[in-house]
Amino acid sequence: MESIAFIESNTTGTGELFIMQALEQGLNVYFLSRDPFRYNFISKNNINFVKVNTDDKRELKNILQVMPNLRGIFSSSEYYIDIVNQLNEDLGFISNNTEAIKLCRDKYSLSSFLSNYDLAPKTYQLKKTKITRDFFQNNSTFVLKPIMGSGSVNVLMIRSYGEYLEKTSNLKMMDFILQEYIDGEEYSIEVVTVNNQHKILGITKKHIGDEPFFVEIGHDFPATTNLNLENKITLTVNKVLNLINYKNGPSHIEIKVNHEEDIKIIEINPRLAGGMIPIMIGRCTNIDLIKTILDLSINKTNEVEKTLNNYRILYRGAIRFKLASKSGIIEDINLGEANGNKNFSIIQLKEVGDNIELKGDFNDRLVCIITKNEQGLDEIDQITKDIKINICDTDTGEIGANILNNTGRIKSLLHPFIKKILSVEFDLASKEIQSLISIDETHIIMLSKQGVICKEKAGILLKEIQSLKENNYEAIRDLPKPRGLYLSYENLLINKLGEDIAGNLQLGRSRNDINATTNSLICRDLGLNLISVLNRFNSSLVLNSLIHKDLNFPIYSQYQTALAGSFGHYLMAIFESLHHETLNLIHVLKKVSSPLGAAAGGGTIVPTNQNITSVLLGFRNIYINSINAISNRDLNIDLNNITCNIAVKLSRCIQDLQVWSTREFDLIDFPDYLSGGSSAMPQKKNPYLLELLKSKIGYILTNKDHTYNAIFKTPLSNSFEVTNSSLKNSIDLMVDVIKVIEILSFIFNNLIINKYRSEEIIKINYTYLNEISEKLYLDEGIPFRSSHHFLGSLVGKGLNFTDVLESVNLRYGTAYTARNLKEELIKDFGMGPGERSMLNQINFSMNSILDVWKAQKDIRNKLQESVDIRNSYIKEIVTK
Repeated sequence: MESIAFIESNTTGTGELFIMQALEQGLNVYFLSRDPFRYNFISKNNINFVKVNTDDKRELKNILQVMPNLRGIFSSSEYYIDIVNQLNEDLGFISNNTEAIKLCRDKYSLSSFLSNYDLAPKTYQLKKTKITRDFFQNNSTFVLKPIMGSGSVNVLMIRSYGEYLEKTSNLKMMDFILQEYIDGEEYSIEVVTVNNQHKILGITKKHIGDEPFFVEIGHDFPATTNLNLENKITLTVNKVLNLINYKNGPSHIEIKVNHEEDIKIIEINPRLAGGMIPIMIGRCTNIDLIKTILDLSINKTNEVEKTLNNYRILYRGAIRFKLASKSGIIEDINLGEANGNKNFSIIQLKEVGDNIELKGDFNDRLVCIITKNEQGLDEIDQITKDIKINICDTDTGEIGANILNNTGRIKSLLHPFIKKILSVEFDLASKEIQSLISIDETHIIMLSKQGVICKEKAGILLKEIQSLKENNYEAIRDLPKPRGLYLSYENLLINKLGEDIAGNLQLGRSRNDINATTNSLICRDLGLNLISVLNRFNSSLVLNSLIHKDLNFPIYSQYQTALAGSFGHYLMAIFESLHHETLNLIHVLKKVSSPLGAAAGGGTIVPTNQNITSVLLGFRNIYINSINAISNRDLNIDLNNITCNIAVKLSRCIQDLQVWSTREFDLIDFPDYLSGGSSAMPQKKNPYLLELLKSKIGYILTNKDHTYNAIFKTPLSNSFEVTNSSLKNSIDLMVDVIKVIEILSFIFNNLIINKYRSEEIIKINYTYLNEISEKLYLDEGIPFRSSHHFLGSLVGKGLNFTDVLESVNLRYGTAYTARNLKEELIKDFGMGPGERSMLNQINFSMNSILDVWKAQKDIRNKLQESVDIRNSYIKEIVTK
């Protein structure tokens, strides 16, 4: 399994699309970020992530070098393209020309370079130029922008010297330029370069919002231009990219064209376009631009060249953005005619409840509308105008809110990521409906294939079920359920289709095997989710252990300082312990058997076929006895036990964190957004989240035997006691442990470690004495017990490290110094925290994590295969 590393991401949506494409291609994805938890996609996908200083090339390189089967490094964020390109170059992956990237990122240097060829507007660096009133004579207009900025952020039109003074009063002049404003049409050109060959994908017409800002409010692709201008643009773009020696990768080139069709390069962005342009191009052409650029980043150059050679524009398309009218909280979003209109794709960039602060850049966009047909092009502006967004003011109670945000000791509220995790509820009703629909589809297909019901009636039933699915099961959700979900749902179908068609749905089965199958399906899905969450946490632990492998940290025994270790070594201990449970989960989920077909528990005279139903539901095994099939809850017990094992192991490191955070230990601290204050004691900073997690673990352990007790002394057959409680019990335990893992992952990625204090504790508590005893034997042949006794006698004398070494040297004739001991007392044996040992542990662990992703992918692929087979049968039966 090959890997790809992503460093940060853009926030316009294409960043997530790149990651999704990598996962779709079967790549093992690593995501490195200063704050990975601000990206929603990390908790939705099988992504290995870690919090790291993404401006530190050396630290990034150390992490990247241990990633298994790494094929390339990528970033969709313009701010990290330079460092990513350097890393690709250093590690021997496909890369662009480093100097070209640097030139493109520096807008002043680029403009100065292009001015030599009369290809750029006049540009002044504020640091080097004294701007006076004379600049604004003859109604001259300029654009103020950051030298290293991205998009429309902090870009303003300046029409007078007074405006200039006002807008630059608080700026760092070295970071900004003043560029001559070109009156004319604005376009962008999307280009993909492979081995210095530039493929122009098309020209996009830009629509800009109100002054003084430069927010792009729309794009038309391809732009409607005359052939002469199109040729001039093509020649200019090729010339410019050749001049800067642009070797590999996408580029987004922004130009202005005046009334004489004179072309000026405004910017060359060494990245794919933002503003949803890649999505529009993908819909208007015969290529998937996201896939193409990702393929290029992992050196599939032959495939990319073939794709580009066959490139064609198929449709005209347009994008429009609905902007916020003011700052405040979004109260309501009414999409109007756009909602459900097949001519348009609507992408909500913000949600109800989001706080909007007008900035005059891309952050002001709330809704994106995309179309790719003629009717849509004619209607898109009116459709955009008709979208109504209510934003309420936020100034009421601002003083009170500030007091709650900053209590003096604690300067911020709980992090939104934690709030989101704690607010998640498991929607059991929806899961039961989805499972029942899958079971029904499977059962109908099987009855049809067995000749029990005719294909015509099966087709009518399946078609109606498809209709229920397309309407998000709304007709089922609202049903009264006096005798449970199944009978109400069956009655709905009978009333709609008649008893002759829907009245035989229960042939050869019962609520008993339906309930048992529903239990297995939901537990299997939740178990797979638990594997994802746990393996993400494990991956984060391993990546953090790599970062902290040289951070000295004490090892404790019975709460006493015992040995010198490293924080990375401690994290590896947590990983290895939890990885064992991940393997147990995989083993359990691979052996799940299908109970469907056992009917009420006594079999059936209807010629059913369990082999068909097990395949269609993704089960690898089937029960051989009908009583066991409907009464067995081994899956619940196994999952409950593994969940409890995970919880107990997590409780131990949570306890460590709480003890280490006390002022007496002072080894670690938590940022304010993970802490609470006291209503009475101003000095307190409470790690209350740790206690919350321990309380959740207490609940898990208290309730782990609930299923055992429900099964205890019930008959070996169907039992309401068992059916009613086992599924809910397993769900509660797994959902809670998932929350504990996700919160603990956030905590470990945001810990503040007191390096000075950890070094101090290691020294003042004589943790090095064990190694000195071992070294005295290895160097001088002195018996371990003899030196152990002597060294122990020194402890009570209160000697410092230097005095201890002097005593050792005096007694044994050695010449130990603090410096040479630090170099020689490296514990590379016995699975210790030495450099070589740690790298072996990390390499083994990275491959182990990869094996888990492979195993989970194998299970998920089997499940998807079963869905695909089921859908193909449905299509075959319905169309007949």
